[in-house]
Amino acid sequence: MYKNSDSWKDLADNVFSVYIRLKNADKDGRCKCITCGKVLHWREIQNGHYRSRLSNKYRFDERNCHPQCKGCNVMLNGNYRNYHKFMVATYGEEVEERLWNDK
Repeated sequence: MYKNSDSWKDLADNVFSVYIRLKNADKDGRCKCITCGKVLHWREIQNGHYRSRLSNKYRFDERNCHPQCKGCNVMLNGNYRNYHKFMVATYGEEVEERLWNDK
């Protein structure tokens, strides 16, 4: 079956999301939201992007994607104040600034 480019991107998003959540899950399948600390099963947590998925350059960059609960990722629009703190603590200010400011 022929798929258009949006269908392939959706498929890649889904596969990458599972990868990020499983990569960060413990042996029991639990992930911790990097912005609020809530612990959920990998199937109940989301793949939150520091830079929006609209940035194709960073859409599938592991440094840009981390587990987030729905409350932080959707309801708080990424909870960027805490996401920023996580990024600086994890990758350093130089990497965080490069990811955030790169056009």
